[in-house]
Amino acid sequence: MTTTTAYTSDSVPVGFVAGKVEDTWLHIAEIDVHPEWQRHGIGRRLMQRILHTGQQRGLAGATLTTDKLVAFMD
Repeated sequence: MTTTTAYTSDSVPVGFVAGKVEDTWLHIAEIDVHPEWQRHGIGRRLMQRILHTGQQRGLAGATLTTDKLVAFMD
């Protein structure tokens, strides 16, 4: 499993991205940013970091599956 976490300057976690490598592909399982920290580019930077890790490992590409409905959007 590959995981990257975003923290505040006070070391409080505010977001993460997690994925796993299968064969030559990185399958991104989840990405989440705390609602109070959204719209600050954290999710974009987390995604860039995990994709960069995949590139460094020489993987063929990445996949991301999303849900149409999520609990916090109710």
